[in-house]
Amino acid sequence: NQDIQLPKLTGKISLNTLVDNQSLNKGRIKFEFGSKKVAVNNFIIGDLHTDGTLNRYSKNKFEVNLKKLKLKNSSGHITLDKFNLNIAEKTNFSTDLVIHDLELKQLLKNLTVGEIPLHLDISGKAKCDGEIVPNLLIKCEPTLTAENLSVHSGEPDKFAIVDVETLDANGSVTI
Repeated sequence: NQDIQLPKLTGKISLNTLVDNQSLNKGRIKFEFGSKKVAVNNFIIGDLHTDGTLNRYSKNKFEVNLKKLKLKNSSGHITLDKFNLNIAEKTNFSTDLVIHDLELKQLLKNLTVGEIPLHLDISGKAKCDGEIVPNLLIKCEPTLTAENLSVHSGEPDKFAIVDVETLDANGSVTI
């Protein structure tokens, strides 16, 4: 018998559900989910808000639909629009990712990568879809704008290695 180690979770999480007999008979639950200052272990997630529906079609087939999932933390603000998750023998998803503003150095710090001598502001959009089970496969077609790229030698001198005002990119990414 192995001891299960749960991750350290900090912050505030709330979940509200709306279930009535008619919805329950149709296998549908509406919900609203929110969080404030959430971190898992040392990974900073931040504030998250969404509302959506959970549909049960059969014993082993579910669908989760989110109108908009908003995530804000010290690295920036992103949303997932029209997020659909289909849970069955294969679990797949689709969404429109919107990066309102994201600062790469702070994102890496939030993911506990550490102090990296760079700065990059990112915004853009991406259509994404893929499979989670049985094999992870994520495909996105982003259009991004990056500003204020600065890579330097680090403290104390901060000798500039790269300084670029604006970058634009589009293409496809598969993970």
